[in-house]
Amino acid sequence: MVNKVRGFSPALLMKASQCILLLSTSLVFSAPPVAAGWGQNIFPAIGVRNAHAMAYDGGRGRVILFGGADESKVRGDTWGWDGKRWAPVGHAGPEPRTFPAMAYDSVRRKVVLFGGNRVLFGRNPGENRFLNDTWEWDGRRWTQIKVAGPSPRAEAAIAFDSRRGRVVLFGGHDRSGGAG
Repeated sequence: MVNKVRGFSPALLMKASQCILLLSTSLVFSAPPVAAGWGQNIFPAIGVRNAHAMAYDGGRGRVILFGGADESKVRGDTWGWDGKRWAPVGHAGPEPRTFPAMAYDSVRRKVVLFGGNRVLFGRNPGENRFLNDTWEWDGRRWTQIKVAGPSPRAEAAIAFDSRRGRVVLFGGHDRSGGAG
């Protein structure tokens, strides 16, 4: 029985009526449970998702997923995985984006999200709109944090450094082809 997901290594998590595939290459697929009378699903389905951000919220014991793109558009929604099912957990927050960076700050008990791109893959460099905003998720709502930070970027790596008590961002991709 899987109660918590503690890392981001590829894993296949199977529950009685749902199968979740988590890959570090940014793809999530969730098959909804069988319809429960009158043709309605018991739980909303997250569907196929890529280029999203995901972090384990250790204070609340759930995985948080934000944004990414599905088969039709770039998303700005927030979902939580409690070990049994995906459920929408937030209604307002960061604008839709792909490839943001996200990590859990265990000292402040908040999930931190940074940057991303407003499109999935622009056909030309002018279509990309890289972001450098910072948001925090407290388990109920997103709050934008006004701080001076790195230049706009997507596909950065982010982690919480427990020794120094801070979130650390590395690399990413920007208009120039690299954000270092």
